Amino acid sequence: MWSKLASSSDQSPRQGHVVCKPPHPASTTQARLARSSCIGEVFRRNIGGEWRHWKDQYGEAIALVCGNLKIFPHDKVQKRLAAGSEHNLEAYYRTFRAEASRDG
Repeated sequence: MWSKLASSSDQSPRQGHVVCKPPHPASTTQARLARSSCIGEVFRRNIGGEWRHWKDQYGEAIALVCGNLKIFPHDKVQKRLAAGSEHNLEAYYRTFRAEASRDG
């Protein structure tokens, strides 16, 4: 589908038609990192916490740690992009805020 849209013989898009190309993997990674860093920083500024390099039995990641709580915004944004609205970022924020207020 992508190549058909991108290599249309009509070089000028007709009104109401969009010619799409798949995003380059590097730009997708950069966009994910930018979004998740922004979301994590909003959390940090509004709720508190600090960024830390996290390593455990599951692997390594960048975590936002607030008291006894830790979240992984980069992983959550990746899940949101891959699986869609079932990984709601607003609900993620509300849950973290509520847990942080109970913890602190």
